[in-house]
Amino acid sequence: MALYSFAQLPDADWSGRSAQGSVMFNSKIYVFGGENANGLLNDVWYTTDGSSWVLATSSPGWSVRSLLTSVSVFNSKLFIVGGT
Repeated sequence: MALYSFAQLPDADWSGRSAQGSVMFNSKIYVFGGENANGLLNDVWYTTDGSSWVLATSSPGWSVRSLLTSVSVFNSKLFIVGGT
């Protein structure tokens, strides 16, 4: 008996990427930065259902980065540490 089942969802509104950071916070999944074929990214997206994504910001106040080493929640705030 399988413990999990998986289903492929439609493509998200954000560009395909790798080396992004992600975290779940306040019933939302957030995706931060990463890189794609055009270079490094610093946008922030979130979803509450895994299908519909919302651009939280395209200018979050930090430089473009990928290979995020840590995305954490502490005292109801999100922290991003590291990256290149």
